[in-house]
Amino acid sequence: LSALLATVHPECRDELRDALEHCATEHEPLRYLRTPLAEPVGAIRVIEWFAEAEDRPGGARVVHGTAQNVTPEQELEAELATRARQQAALARFGSEALVSADFASLVESAVGIVAGILEIEHTGVLEFLPDGESLLLRAGRGWDEGLVGELTVPAGRRSYAGYILEVGEPVICEDFSEEERFTPPERLLDHGLTSGAVVVIAGDG
Repeated sequence: LSALLATVHPECRDELRDALEHCATEHEPLRYLRTPLAEPVGAIRVIEWFAEAEDRPGGARVVHGTAQNVTPEQELEAELATRARQQAALARFGSEALVSADFASLVESAVGIVAGILEIEHTGVLEFLPDGESLLLRAGRGWDEGLVGELTVPAGRRSYAGYILEVGEPVICEDFSEEERFTPPERLLDHGLTSGAVVVIAGDG
């Protein structure tokens, strides 16, 4: 039993041990118990366990069972659950936008929703200022105290924000240290950020 339990993630070993012992002592089948492996074996990361107890001559009782790879099903279920959360969050935001005329409240809600949906620490909304040369961090999550509502970034061609405004489409940077299209803002690097994704929010003007 110890060797079997060692293949399972440490946080799930007690659960599997208790389930197998219950199967043996109560003679009740074990069905559909899923546990992650301690270490993935190729593409196999999640196992579903089935077991039954059998009485044999002489009073012996043995437990035999099978383990099935359910990694694809687990990943699909997780993806569907994530999409459901995303859709629910967007629906709530859409309802809020229909009844609220408070721009500041809406952008605060937006950065919170994005941070929650994507499970990231840093989000922000930059507002293009009338001077045409800079943008203001209007709302955000994860930034040092005092930056939101005060920090401005340049909108020049070589700047991150300026490049995004120029191309007018979503921009993804997988590694700021290797970026050649623009110069990553120092504030991003100061916060330990190594990658980012930005989209333009079109206004009436």
